[in-house]
Parts: sequence; structure tokens; C-alpha cells
Amino acid sequence: MPGRIGWPRVWAIEARRAFLWLPVAMGSGIWAYFGLEREPDPWWCALLVLPAAALASGLARRAGWAALAAALALTAFGAGFSLAVLAAHRAEAPALERAVDETVEGRVRDLSK
Repeated sequence: MPGRIGWPRVWAIEARRAFLWLPVAMGSGIWAYFGLEREPDPWWCALLVLPAAALASGLARRAGWAALAAALALTAFGAGFSLAVLAAHRAEAPALERAVDETVEGRVRDLSK
């Protein structure tokens, strides 16, 4: 097929822009945190980030650039997840133990701002 290009060519074209996918992976980690039903243990952060970073540090020489890119994406995902956990724990906001069904009433006093 004349219009078809293979993965090596796609990788060669996108390699210059691969760095731009790191914020996407990091945002995916943040999104995964907010998609959880309950608060995770902060140790999950270490279990996600540290092995992925160690894996990424040795993959460039051993397994090739595609494996390195995957490990860096996993590291960015774990970093986003960890930052979301850290921000939630740093805020120290009170958490509800169970769902609450209440009615809240109020009055708008000023709209000048």
C-alpha cells in the first residue's frame, strides 16, 4: 500500500515530539486518582513511581527507545497520581464517612463582585 507507513517511521517522526506526551501521561495519573471511589494509601505512590523510574533509567541501553518511552510514560503517570495524593493529603480537608442526603438553603446577598 503506498499510503501506509510502519511503526519505525512513525517513531522517527514523533520522536522529536515525544516529550509533549509526558503531561498527558501525568494528567492521566491525576485523572486516575480522582476516579477512585476511596482514598488510596500513600504507599501506592512509592509503588507506582519508584519502580517505574528505576525501570526507565536502565531501559535506554538495554531494551530500546520504545521501552524507554513506555517506562517514562509510566513514570509520568505515577508522578501525576502521586501529586494528586500529596495535594489531597496536604489540604487536610475533612472527609465524610458515608453519603449524606441533606437540603441546603441560602440567600444571595450581593452580586457586585
